[in-house]
Amino acid sequence: MRVIRRFTETLMIISGGELREGSSRFDAQSARENYYEWISDKTACLFVMAAECSSVLSGCPEEQVQALKDYAQNFGLAFQVIDDILDFVGDPATLGKPVGSDLMEGAATLPSILYAEKFPQDKIIERIILEHEKGLVPQALKKILATTVIDECRQIARGFYQKASNSLEKLPDCDARRSLRALVEFVIERNK
Repeated sequence: MRVIRRFTETLMIISGGELREGSSRFDAQSARENYYEWISDKTACLFVMAAECSSVLSGCPEEQVQALKDYAQNFGLAFQVIDDILDFVGDPATLGKPVGSDLMEGAATLPSILYAEKFPQDKIIERIILEHEKGLVPQALKKILATTVIDECRQIARGFYQKASNSLEKLPDCDARRSLRALVEFVIERNK
């Protein structure tokens, strides 16, 4: 029953997160908090569901189930932050989509949010998202890439990586734990 309930809850979380994101207006002061909630709801919750369900079905003690859920939450957040970074710096051929496509679609991801926070007088992000001035996307990309924003986003992803890695300390030292640690290291270093 716990696994079935978790599947149902996850579907509700994903749906609610997408509805909230689609109906919210961009506000630079609350954008980062909203972003973390959104990526938790749209990405991390899937990893949490997989970790919880597999550990419950494997008969893990509750302490290990919780450790794996904590790992999965932070893994999912790191994964999404890196994905959002790649939307700004990745190779379009490798990504399978043009650079800046999230911003073009009106999605405020961490790089654009940090830029709006660091340069509140420059309203380019708000104009793209709120006024749908998509012609400004190439200019916004150049501005963002000319700052330390991408490096700051990588540091945030590394923070989630560290939390995920720390969660694994509650698990027995074994190949599975080493594989989970290697997986999150791969996510942090990925370029596609």
